[in-house]
Amino acid sequence: MPRIEALCFDFDGVIADTETVWFSCIYRYCLAKNPRTDRDALLAYLGDGDVEMIRMACQYSGSAKEELLARVREDFHRHTEHMDARPGIRACLCYARQAGIPVAVVSNSTVGYVERWLQRLRLADMIASVVANDGSMPLKPAPDLYLCALRRLGVRAENALAFEDSVIGLKAALAAGMRAVGYPTALSEAALRAFHPLCVDLEEVSPADLIRRLGAEGPQSIRGDVANDNTVTNKD
Repeated sequence: MPRIEALCFDFDGVIADTETVWFSCIYRYCLAKNPRTDRDALLAYLGDGDVEMIRMACQYSGSAKEELLARVREDFHRHTEHMDARPGIRACLCYARQAGIPVAVVSNSTVGYVERWLQRLRLADMIASVVANDGSMPLKPAPDLYLCALRRLGVRAENALAFEDSVIGLKAALAAGMRAVGYPTALSEAALRAFHPLCVDLEEVSPADLIRRLGAEGPQSIRGDVANDNTVTNKD
């Protein structure tokens, strides 16, 4: 197998579990307005950059988009005030820096939103490039953001590994020709494991072992699965 020469991480749900909080805030708002809100119908759009999910939430709640987002953002900011990176993320990034492996963050959220979070989490100096929603490229599940990240990092798709927490994100990475692993949250675990055979818990699998095995032996050797307005990020 080709060796791993670059790592790409989704942000929401992978680097920090903002995805779960954001979804919970949307669902809670809709449920208060409409007890018949279908949680699974909203969950199907997890990771879509809040395009279809917000459209559907507006339908369930009967609220205008601006009203819904104002209330949901307030709830989101309150519940993420003390949020840190997910387990294993700092270890992965530290390992990549020590090993000379460049890292990109590839997200459907806006560049500004992602960069502010990376600064807040004290991770910005470990990231070579942020490729996110600036309105110029199709969002995941299209592969465009990942293809842009590969160009910026100067690596071929088969030499890059993506970490994703959603089916939409995994589809994008795989469509770009990359190798990919799922790092599921409690919210996304069932759908992610049903879609992709390789899911890992980064708190349980060392980054050195994961990268070594994927690069040298292929994904079958890993045993770590222990467990549209495109210009505005709605969480901002």
